[in-house]
Amino acid sequence: TAARDVFVMGHIPGQSVARTVAYARTKGSSRFAALIPHGDYGDRVEAALSTAIVSEGGALMRVEKFARGSSGISAAAKALADKGGFDTVLIADGARLAAIAAGQFKDMTTKPKLLGTELWSGESSITAAPALRGAWFSAVSDGRYEQFSKSYKSRFGAQPYRISTLGYDAVLLTLRVAREWKPGTRFP
Repeated sequence: TAARDVFVMGHIPGQSVARTVAYARTKGSSRFAALIPHGDYGDRVEAALSTAIVSEGGALMRVEKFARGSSGISAAAKALADKGGFDTVLIADGARLAAIAAGQFKDMTTKPKLLGTELWSGESSITAAPALRGAWFSAVSDGRYEQFSKSYKSRFGAQPYRISTLGYDAVLLTLRVAREWKPGTRFP
């Protein structure tokens, strides 16, 4: 729930962040920094990052917040790079803006490992951005989405929104739960 009577449908960034931080720790990352957008999404990512780093035994060195957009993320990344003191940085925005931010770290003495969030999933620009080569992020498998997408397109003649898989899964879950539900009793 985002607010009273307002619900946000999407993947929870906390799960993606926790998996990515855990993986980065196994690969030697210990001093983390982050570029976090202003707003609800950024607040959730920042909270998830702090929790994940503490549970994995790392340290959060710096966080730079930014107004979403190329100039905002570029300035925040430059400020982060100028301060230094980290070996890994989480960029909590889409692949296009992440690539802009990543360019600010190229002149650092020790280039940090780059981490992303589930927002990078399914974006073709990620593979075309040299600045993001070698970066890590966790997301729902593209293979399952591709299967759903082909089925949807053959039935409705258009490409589905990625988030439509959540609606599909919600309906399947409801149907599964309803099989064992007895009318007149509280729905589980």
